[in-house]
Amino acid sequence: MLSRTRNAQNYLRTKTGSAIYRTLLSATSFLSFQPKRLLSSRWKPLWTLVPKLDLDHNSISSHIVYSVLAQHAAPILRNFTHSWNSPCDTSHFDEWIDIAIARNVQHLDLYIVCGQLFEFPHTAFHCKTLVALEFSGRIELDPPPSFQLPSIKILGLYEIYYKSDNSLSSLCSGCPNLEDLAVVNDFVIGPVIVNSKISLPFLKRLRIDFLSFQPEPLDYRLEIYAPVLECFQFFGSLSNVVFLEKLAHLNEAHFNVYVCIGLGYIYPSMFQNLVRLNFKVTQSNWHVLQSLLVVAPNLEVLVLDKHYYHKSQLCWMEPPDGSGYLLGSTELEHEVEFIKYILKEAIVLKIITIKVSAQHSKESVLKKLSMFPRHSTTCLLTVEIDNPME
Repeated sequence: MLSRTRNAQNYLRTKTGSAIYRTLLSATSFLSFQPKRLLSSRWKPLWTLVPKLDLDHNSISSHIVYSVLAQHAAPILRNFTHSWNSPCDTSHFDEWIDIAIARNVQHLDLYIVCGQLFEFPHTAFHCKTLVALEFSGRIELDPPPSFQLPSIKILGLYEIYYKSDNSLSSLCSGCPNLEDLAVVNDFVIGPVIVNSKISLPFLKRLRIDFLSFQPEPLDYRLEIYAPVLECFQFFGSLSNVVFLEKLAHLNEAHFNVYVCIGLGYIYPSMFQNLVRLNFKVTQSNWHVLQSLLVVAPNLEVLVLDKHYYHKSQLCWMEPPDGSGYLLGSTELEHEVEFIKYILKEAIVLKIITIKVSAQHSKESVLKKLSMFPRHSTTCLLTVEIDNPME
């Protein structure tokens, strides 16, 4: 009886094996490796043809990484994600990238947290198939004098190292069709970005995180040419971030400013078509918000919140010229003076929604705010309890 069962199993495996593999491949577009099981000859038709590879150096050796890439047989490697935090020969790193490029990789995502520093190989700067490039950790960026990545649409640089102050500018200049850029820079590591220019005529989304934990935040200047920018996010220490053209297409902005170092962050820009602004306030950045309101005449939605590090009462000061623009709704926790200012200055304000913590009474807050004069006679004032879990 046992012999018959085994014969039946072998028959089914032989007759339907290729069909099963085809079914698995059609359903499996992404593979995260468990090497002892998947890297067997039985599974080879599967793991050599999947278009997306996610390799974790914590669970597989350098030899297996090389073997997986070398035997990959899909016509296009759509995604290659690799992360590791153990010592590794830099020649292996270059070898992996070269093989991925030879496999026409489209999305390259690298994460390194081991002790040594890896220079991003120059061969990668000439890859014509790369659509998205993201790397973080101990990777050093030193672009060659001349290169072009014509297909790149997405670029993410997360706390990496820059060979020189010109490295960021050089990389951006070689990505003429870039649409989405994220630059996260930690001033604790170096060299740092001090004076850079970004020229990206097709950029639509820009995220800048400039973090500093030093007593004296580093002053820097970042000039940006992005005439079709639609969404801008800033987080950290704000210095001279200068837009060289009016942002006629910008409709959404997010600001989380720890400290304002310089005053060149707005002018000569006008956020003419900005309709939504998210701003996290502290005691030291009210003037940044005031300046943004002045240059955003068509703002419809303003979302304000305290920074979780600064829960004490904030110091709101009215702009000296009394300027202020709002056309839509406002959310904030409970900054009474600011609400009073908005109610007084906003001409066509329709709705203002105030979120307060559960320790406050909605009725008492609403009663107090209802006593403030309003410029807009049709303004609807509501108070809600803030749910921090949402």
